[in-house]
Amino acid sequence: QGTSYDVCSLFTCIPPKGAVAAVKEFLDADNTLGERTSLSSEQICQLLELCLECTYFTYNGQFYQQLHGCAMGSPVSPIVVNLYMETFEKKALSTFPDTPPSKWFRFVDDAWCGLRRGVAGRFFGRVNGVDGGMQFARGA
Repeated sequence: QGTSYDVCSLFTCIPPKGAVAAVKEFLDADNTLGERTSLSSEQICQLLELCLECTYFTYNGQFYQQLHGCAMGSPVSPIVVNLYMETFEKKALSTFPDTPPSKWFRFVDDAWCGLRRGVAGRFFGRVNGVDGGMQFARGA
């Protein structure tokens, strides 16, 4: 049975510290990182944390700091959000106690999966329970 999901407010629901942790996991697993930069994964993550946690914007002439999530206009946000989603997907799919989806496709905040009949509701509950800040809505 084909089921689609949409992450509600994807960029603003991703915690910057969680995004940095996901990026660090990918950097630490990259055996060729040293060929492309002299920075360590820790140094890259410190710089990334600075980018993600120092997000300011103006509204009606007032300055505000974004306190939660990744900024939608930041050039690093799409990359870190995608890596965070990959980590999230692995966890959601590997910890589902029933038959996992036979297929899982995602583009940014939209996902489609093939599920055995009768498990769509349980899987929907699972993906909504992996990360307390991220919620999915079911597609048509």
